[in-house]
Amino acid sequence: MSWNWFLILSLLFWNCSEPEPSYHSALLSGYHYLEIPHSEDIAYLENGNHTIQFWFRADTALQNYSPALFMLTNSTGGNEYGLYLSRNFGGTWMLYAQDKLQSLIRFDADARDGRFHYLALTINYQRREAMLRLDTLQETFSWPDSVIFSGSNLLIGADYDDFNDDVGNFWLGEIDELRIWREILDNSTLDFHYKNPAKVTRHYNSSWENRLIGLWRMNSLSNGYINDDSGNGNNARFISVNGDIKPVSYTHL
Repeated sequence: MSWNWFLILSLLFWNCSEPEPSYHSALLSGYHYLEIPHSEDIAYLENGNHTIQFWFRADTALQNYSPALFMLTNSTGGNEYGLYLSRNFGGTWMLYAQDKLQSLIRFDADARDGRFHYLALTINYQRREAMLRLDTLQETFSWPDSVIFSGSNLLIGADYDDFNDDVGNFWLGEIDELRIWREILDNSTLDFHYKNPAKVTRHYNSSWENRLIGLWRMNSLSNGYINDDSGNGNNARFISVNGDIKPVSYTHL
């Protein structure tokens, strides 16, 4: 065998032996959502500075409603705190606070382009300021000094039309890693997470566990629940209105 043929076969073998990175994600194909029961950790979001991070893919088809990425309700079923993707424009997000549209955020990027995207929302109650980031784009806007959930569960991929009841505005697409931090992550950290979605920190430090409210990696479904890998016990219940749902493997990097 000539040296050239040996090199060619070696390269082919090397390419075949290197699998593409694969990550598990929750497939929400309509009438499916995650419900995280109310707890002291969830109540912290009412007036404590925090960061929420998602990796998601939205269905490319337009719906006749605005799908909810997450939502918490007040005692009357109003949108006390929630984030929705516009039903008409894939680059427009609607953020609700105190049962009213707090901000309409428009990005020069279409979240319905069939790709996975990184989203981060930071809330600073002291400055009454919020920041929404989509991949590398970000917008800053005003925010109230508190919101009141009144014992609401946290919904992922849907919203309530009554207090902890009457679910709708279902997300269609995939949701991968979800993280909620009890602090405002700086831009350097947000950049690091965008470039390294599988890593929670640059270097291992046990203190990061205390900074997390919850970490849902969507790697497995056990007895109908997605485990909270932060160790805080805020396991998310997978609920299907019209059938079973299971996490699926989906390559997105």
